[in-house]
Amino acid sequence: MANMLSKFRIDCHSVEIIPDIGKKPTDVSLEAFEAIVNPWMLHKDQDEKDFPGYITNEERKNLKEKTYRNIRLRELLFKHSMDARLIFLTLPMPRKEACSAYMYMSWLETLCNAKELPPIVLMRGNQTSVLTYYS
Repeated sequence: MANMLSKFRIDCHSVEIIPDIGKKPTDVSLEAFEAIVNPWMLHKDQDEKDFPGYITNEERKNLKEKTYRNIRLRELLFKHSMDARLIFLTLPMPRKEACSAYMYMSWLETLCNAKELPPIVLMRGNQTSVLTYYS
């Protein structure tokens, strides 16, 4: 990785592999996510027809692992990227049928809305790996 970055004249002092992305997020982080997502939750006294696109309990259950991963990624950004000048992240891609717009935007809010972090650039490709450089 460091060799590839040097070909693009990107100064890299060290590359660190982070193996614990699958670890459960802290309770504090989970509470912060709850504060973000709660206004968009469909409550028991509400009908899905009256509140289209709201997040259901079933959706929360089905997307629990992805939600935890995004929350955990935020924790890791705080731990490892506080000294960066700019952070590049791959834009998480939801499946249209499986993830509501409110849930997806809550994930992005969790990742990017932190005044303490450096600016974050979300990138998306077309699922094709391309690497071009001129020597």
